Amino acid sequence: MLAVFFDNGFWVKTPEGWKNVSKKEYGKPVEDSSRPLKFSKMVSSWSDFALKPVGLEFEVVPLGKPSREGSLEVQVLYGGKPVEGAAVEVNLWVFGIASPGKPPAGARPKVGPLVLSSSAESCAGVRALAPCLAVGTCGFPAGRRSIFSELDAVEIQSTFYSPPSPASLRRTREEAPQGFAFLVKAFQGITHPPTSPTYRRCKLEWARGEGLGLFKPSREVALSWEITLSCAEALDAKAILLQCPPSFEASPENLRNLLRFLERARSDEPRRILALELRNRSWEGSGEIAEALRGLRVVRALDPFVLAPPEGDPLYLRLHGGKGYSHRYSGEELRALAELTRGRSGFVLFNNISMLEDARRFKGMLGG
Repeated sequence: MLAVFFDNGFWVKTPEGWKNVSKKEYGKPVEDSSRPLKFSKMVSSWSDFALKPVGLEFEVVPLGKPSREGSLEVQVLYGGKPVEGAAVEVNLWVFGIASPGKPPAGARPKVGPLVLSSSAESCAGVRALAPCLAVGTCGFPAGRRSIFSELDAVEIQSTFYSPPSPASLRRTREEAPQGFAFLVKAFQGITHPPTSPTYRRCKLEWARGEGLGLFKPSREVALSWEITLSCAEALDAKAILLQCPPSFEASPENLRNLLRFLERARSDEPRRILALELRNRSWEGSGEIAEALRGLRVVRALDPFVLAPPEGDPLYLRLHGGKGYSHRYSGEELRALAELTRGRSGFVLFNNISMLEDARRFKGMLGG
């Protein structure tokens, strides 16, 4: 089996023809633009491995071996989830079996039962292979070597306060074992207003202006997003968390700015998980925001001891202690969490005073 993902980059159609640059880089009006993403799989041998997802964002998975009549039952996954009513075309010219668009009689595949396949050997950050939970912490409560060897994932916190250089983040990535998942907490310039005390730790001179935060359509927010993307790229991050301040309430202006930003973010970042943590309770019960997040494939990040997780995977759970940062989770609470997440995929991240100890205990309950 050979699986390949190829990002063709940004293209713009100009009076001189197509150019391999973004609209921003071109700097002038364009006739059209695109960013082709290609996902390919080649099956050289019909083993059991060929019938399992490999973790591509968009993937066609055979549900069985080709029949003698030439038909093949398949499953279409996007973001790790089955696509209902997906159309599948056949083109067999590559192997000289038939001319393009003219498959032999009976060789027309059909979309099979839309169910997920079996779990992966290592689940950290792989959505298409479910059910599987990656257990980790928000930040490094101990030495990196300990976190890398004992847990599945870590949410990097420095990218929120004052982002390190890409070179520094790449070195961190290189220290981790294969399969370990890095998650990036987006730079606060996207979410937090300049009055937030969290900026005291920020070393970026330009991060002082009124255009900062609250998902405003401003230069500062756009630059903050570009910095976040560079951090995610350097770490090969599986997810980006956008944590809103508690003051970010459900006003028409905030909703408008939030959705505009998320549309751009999803366009810029089609592959990674985007998670949104709304900490102001005025957002609860809003059908409009829930529907919009589903349409944009943005996950609600939440504490499951405060709010019930929504249906669907992946999960992005941040456990802040429930009763407070100093709270240590009891065995009963961790067992309840294990039951709540049974059969689910995603991330369970501890962010309390005993985060490493609680993460170890929870991972042990899962058999990890």
